[in-house]
Amino acid sequence: MAADQWYYTQSGQKSGPIQGSDLKRLAVAGKIGPTDMVWREGMSEWSPASRVKGLFPVASVSAVPPPVPPSVLAVADAPETNLDDRYNGLYRSSDQRVLFGLAGGLAHKFGAPVWVFRVAFFLGAFFFVGWAYIGALFLPKLPTKHVPRPV
Repeated sequence: MAADQWYYTQSGQKSGPIQGSDLKRLAVAGKIGPTDMVWREGMSEWSPASRVKGLFPVASVSAVPPPVPPSVLAVADAPETNLDDRYNGLYRSSDQRVLFGLAGGLAHKFGAPVWVFRVAFFLGAFFFVGWAYIGALFLPKLPTKHVPRPV
């Protein structure tokens, strides 16, 4: 048997032997896909057709993702009109600040407007930093003791 004689499987059916040039014509015509198995003398086992160099154009071997299932598309295209306005603050992009997300969660939990908690967090942070700064002004300076470093 010549080394250019190929066997291939298509839909579970073994076919061949055929010449290498005929195998390439089948691949270019789309009758053999990259996942179909091929074998020739000298190979230890069957191999996917995509591993045979020069059988497929480089562009057709590239990984193409499978189509998106219809159930995912239905959820992605569904209008958000059925959501309550209280939930809109919870589903924001990840670049929102953590405190705004926490404010939205607390507003939802207590049934209050989101702005109430946002203002409360802002004022709380402002006064905490302010009082910490003012308090630091009135703290006595701590005594320091010079301790020589060992040589």
